[in-house]
Amino acid sequence: MRRKTIGVMLTGINGSYLTDFWLMMKKASEKHNCNLFVYDGRALKHSKDTDGKHSIIYNFVNKNRIDGLVIFSSTIANFIDDLEFDLFLKRFEGIPLVSVGRKVPDAISILVDSKEGMKEQIRHLINHHGYRKIAFVKGPETNLEALERYEAYLEVLEENNIKKDPDIIFQGDFIFHTGYEIMKNIIIKNTEYDAIVFSNDDMALGAASAIVDLSQKYNFDAAKKGIMCGFDDSINLKFTKPYITTVRQPFEEICNLSLKALLDKIDGKGKEKVYIVPSVLVIRESCGCKSEKNLSDISDNNILDNYLKSSNIMLDENVQTYSLEELYDRITKLLKLCNLNSLFISKYVGGTILYKDEYLFNVSYDIPEKSELLYAFYNGERIDCIKEDIKYFDTKDVVPDSYIPFEKRFIYLLTPLFFDREHLGIMCVDATNANPLELQMLKIQVSNSLKGALMLLERGNVKRLLPENESLALLGHLLGNVSHDLMTPIMSISGAATVLEDLVDEYKDSIGDRDVTIEDHHEISNEMKKWIKRIKDFNSHISKAVSTVKNQAVRLGLDITNKLS
Repeated sequence: MRRKTIGVMLTGINGSYLTDFWLMMKKASEKHNCNLFVYDGRALKHSKDTDGKHSIIYNFVNKNRIDGLVIFSSTIANFIDDLEFDLFLKRFEGIPLVSVGRKVPDAISILVDSKEGMKEQIRHLINHHGYRKIAFVKGPETNLEALERYEAYLEVLEENNIKKDPDIIFQGDFIFHTGYEIMKNIIIKNTEYDAIVFSNDDMALGAASAIVDLSQKYNFDAAKKGIMCGFDDSINLKFTKPYITTVRQPFEEICNLSLKALLDKIDGKGKEKVYIVPSVLVIRESCGCKSEKNLSDISDNNILDNYLKSSNIMLDENVQTYSLEELYDRITKLLKLCNLNSLFISKYVGGTILYKDEYLFNVSYDIPEKSELLYAFYNGERIDCIKEDIKYFDTKDVVPDSYIPFEKRFIYLLTPLFFDREHLGIMCVDATNANPLELQMLKIQVSNSLKGALMLLERGNVKRLLPENESLALLGHLLGNVSHDLMTPIMSISGAATVLEDLVDEYKDSIGDRDVTIEDHHEISNEMKKWIKRIKDFNSHISKAVSTVKNQAVRLGLDITNKLS
């Protein structure tokens, strides 16, 4: 029997709770023996300009390539209303559909009971800790889960006869930077509370970062301001201390249920249904409790070590060239170092296109019909000579038919390639055996280099040049494009520094303690050295990443200058 192929639409795979969703979806696809096409986009109509450019990837959903589709609706539709979401979904009519986080007519819907999880968290703050003045940071006003979490907060206040205080209720949007700015304003205005609850972990992490950054500049009780909770149990919580109390979404259950229900429907054994799964309170330290977690958890999880390993692999082979052939050679070496199986790079036939994510609400809009395969790395080897009969293919097919494996399971991750306002094509990588940190580093390194190289290729093909001031704007955009990609190593430095501070405190406490032996002192000293080295390694990674982008910008600038002269 032919193995089924399922499309999965996500708003990113790295750095937030979606990493857990991605990992569990990979695990579920193995359990249910199905292939995945993963469309790596962003939330629709997000105010952040680059996010809108990623959403073009949703246009690549193709009935000829997939048997069904899982849409992470709660994040994709964060910033749009119901009417816009309905228009967006019209693109996928005729495809069996699972919607996660938002109820959709004529589809299987899987909802998380966010309300009960949030209620349990607020009750814990009131009943266990005795907090009464509880601040709350809401999520996007168009996000149903965010609204449920806010309703839960209000209902628990009411059941405990606590009056709602508008002065400590803040409008958020699930974004790290928003959490940072809200906490910054709280500190500046000296707003008081017993505890603060964020509608998601990313905003809580932003707030925690603000507390650390501003603790020297402003006179406030950092420990008191840091009494907080989040929601989602994001992987990024592993990088902060104290560990943040949160509510976990059962991603493994969601992913298994998504694929099983969808595969049953495809086989005619299931039908549209609404499933509701529970969320679970995870008590840690930030609420004031003593967590069972300790410093060794960071090491035990190998998160920091995996990040260092993956970043070092990438940066050993810095891709800093705009010669396409040299670039392809380096990409090939990079893929072999990472033990990745396949990667394909293609560009639109006819040149670049301009794109806005508003086009997704217009069913008549479509991407260019044909694409040209520029680079193929398949089954561990580069295809040096791409045959003419497969070089040009239907864009929505993503890759030519000959590169779709039938004998083994695959997970193809699709990422758009764009430079400033112009879209060039896509990159498709086989993510079956890749860890998300390694995969993200590959995407950053390769795609940022490709953008410049392909843009220069397009400029040469059409024999047109940008005015000098617009060229400078493109250079600035290239530098700005990767700023958010440095967030993980920056947070890792923060986490490592916190561990180091705890070790210093431990060492201070050991001075004069007769029970502490010389061997104990050496052990603490060695732990300090290990974490200092990690901080230096992370710092080196950031420096190399910035240097890479800077070199790319300089090369691009020189090429444009030479053409202008």
